[in-house]
Amino acid sequence: MLSTGKKNFLLNTVLAEFTKHLFKLIKFTIGFVFIILPVLMILLIVLFLLCFIIIGIPLLMIGLPTCFTYLNLCFYSYLTDEKRFFESLRHSYYLIKIDFWNTVGTSFIMMLIMQFVQAATTMFFYFVGIFIFLASLMGTSDQNHVESIDPSPLLIAFVTVIVLVFIVISNVLNNIIIINQGMIYYSLESGNKAESNTIDLIGDHSNE
Repeated sequence: MLSTGKKNFLLNTVLAEFTKHLFKLIKFTIGFVFIILPVLMILLIVLFLLCFIIIGIPLLMIGLPTCFTYLNLCFYSYLTDEKRFFESLRHSYYLIKIDFWNTVGTSFIMMLIMQFVQAATTMFFYFVGIFIFLASLMGTSDQNHVESIDPSPLLIAFVTVIVLVFIVISNVLNNIIIINQGMIYYSLESGNKAESNTIDLIGDHSNE
C-alpha cells in the first residue's frame, strides 16, 4: 500500500485491501501446494541425502535460504505487481539473480538469528521449568510414604505462560522475517526499475 502512494491509512483500509486480495492468496496457495511444494520436497530430499558427503552441508546452507527467499519474492511479485503465477515465478528467479549472494546471505543471517533467539528462549524456559518442578516436588514430598505427584498450580500456571510466550515470540519472529523479505524484494525491485530506466535512456538526447 505504501508502494502505491497510500499514506495514513487505517486498519479498515488494510482489512479491505486484504479482502480484495483474498482470492489471489487462495490461488497462490493452490499453486504452491500442487506445483512448487513437490519440486521443493524433491530438492530438499536430494540436499539432505548429499549431507552424507561433505558437499551436501554447504549446499544445504545455501539451498534453504535460497528456496525461502525465492518463494517470498515470488509471493510479493504475485501479490503486488499484478503478475500471473508463472510470471511471478520467472520474475522471482530474475530478481534473485540480480544480487544473489547478498540476498541469500541476508536471508541466511536472519534465519540464523531467529533460530538462535528461539533456541535461547526455549533453553531458558526449559531450565526454569525444571527448577519449578523440582521445587514443587520437594515441597509436596513426604518422607514417610510415597504418594502420586499431583500437578502443582504453580507448574500449571508456568506451562500456560510458556505456551503464550512461545506463541507471541513465534508471531513476532515470523513478522520480522516477512518484513525482512519485503525489504529485500522492494530493494531488488527498485534497483531493477532503475536499471530499466537507465537502459531506456540510452540514445535518448531529448533532455540534452
